Amino acid sequence: MTHGGRLATRGDDRRAAKTRAQGAAPAQPLAALFTSPEFLIRRAHQIATAVFTETCAEIDLTPSQYSVLFALRERAPIGQNELGRLVALDRSTTSLVVRILRDRGLVAASADDSDRRKSFLELTNDGRLLLARAERLNSKSSQALMSAFDPHQASAFIALLDRLTSTLDVGTARAPEAPASPPAPAKQPASAPPPKAGEPKANDDSF
Repeated sequence: MTHGGRLATRGDDRRAAKTRAQGAAPAQPLAALFTSPEFLIRRAHQIATAVFTETCAEIDLTPSQYSVLFALRERAPIGQNELGRLVALDRSTTSLVVRILRDRGLVAASADDSDRRKSFLELTNDGRLLLARAERLNSKSSQALMSAFDPHQASAFIALLDRLTSTLDVGTARAPEAPASPPAPAKQPASAPPPKAGEPKANDDSF
């Protein structure tokens, strides 16, 4: 091989090594992102929402709407603000979800006889029927999500999620158990005000 040929070969080798290095450079920073709890929890939320939405496509229900229907069955009559706190939704999202469900005839509002400014929410008969269907579909959604684990891992995963959400609650996670008699609902504003500091932001599950 000539001297010029050796130089050309070395130059090609250096360029190839540089190309490989450039291609491999982002790997470490991306690994730091992809293994962060914030990224993984966001991805898990996206996956859970997509699985639920696909499973419940036939009844056109989102996870937030399902949570509201479920809570109303167990705690109605209840005020809108308390309902939002119960299912960990900010006030503007709760207002939107309730409006959608009322427009579909699944939720009804009744005024407080002692204070016309207050109202109670409860399920309609159609709401109860749809919730019964949604529970069966939600069971399939849960099974699909937990299929990534064996039974022991699934139990541990749920326990860890519960610990995370209860330990690092920012102020509007699950409300305490309701007293025996239904509490008076909070005053309902004409339009939903912006969320207070510390309230969770609107969920990205299309409400």
